[in-house]
Amino acid sequence: MLPDHVFVRVGTLQHAPPMRKIVVQEEMEATDPIYAQDEELLKPWINAHHLKKIEGVWYKDGRRVVMGKMEHK
Repeated sequence: MLPDHVFVRVGTLQHAPPMRKIVVQEEMEATDPIYAQDEELLKPWINAHHLKKIEGVWYKDGRRVVMGKMEHK
């Protein structure tokens, strides 16, 4: 058992704001080629990288999959 002096007593508790801003589909310009996703090109990557399709858009760990050049990522 640990001694009392290694514990901290909390006087108040505050909730921190979320760290990420979730961007909804409407906020993105669908005509922008950066946001285009070709499912045929993505097929070999879907299972290998655990991609998830949410409302027609592919994500990896909560981040939108970008199929543009490295400068777009």
